[in-house]
Amino acid sequence: MVIIDNPHWIGIHVHNIFPSIVGTNGQAAIHNHANNIRTVGMGEMSVVMNGVNFRTRHNDYRLNMASRTSTEYAAYDPIDFPDVPPSVSALSGPK
Repeated sequence: MVIIDNPHWIGIHVHNIFPSIVGTNGQAAIHNHANNIRTVGMGEMSVVMNGVNFRTRHNDYRLNMASRTSTEYAAYDPIDFPDVPPSVSALSGPK
């Protein structure tokens, strides 16, 4: 792995080796699934890390975490949604 502390060195050019042909502006093609509660998706990826090529398939994940109360193997709890901020609750509604 090469770490470039100063990309302004003479003769050093940092550029994308494999420019995207088809893609979106999102990071890792992360997207929501409005029809499935607590489900987020991540599109297919092909990345090279430290010279090794990694490829994934389309991945959809449930928003779960390790259980806080059970000691059973692979037990999980849903991730709590954050509270609505007071600045949003104070709004009168759509205009």
